[in-house]
Amino acid sequence: MEPMRLDADGLARALGVAATRIAPLIADEQPMTSDLALRLARCFRTSPQFWLGLQTAYDLSIAQAQYGAEIEARVQPFAA
Repeated sequence: MEPMRLDADGLARALGVAATRIAPLIADEQPMTSDLALRLARCFRTSPQFWLGLQTAYDLSIAQAQYGAEIEARVQPFAA
């Protein structure tokens, strides 16, 4: 957002939503929603899948850090 000189309020205005929907997303307090993905895709000429993919990648990274070792130790793959 910095290169475009956008803050949460400016982005919220551009997306047609309240700033209270953008600030928690930026602060990593709430995940990306389908609605916001559609709005961001339109605004930045990308796809909604791009924005939801970023959220999914982030979620998987956090889960791997928190649970990866335990899952590796407890869950055995099925034999081929």
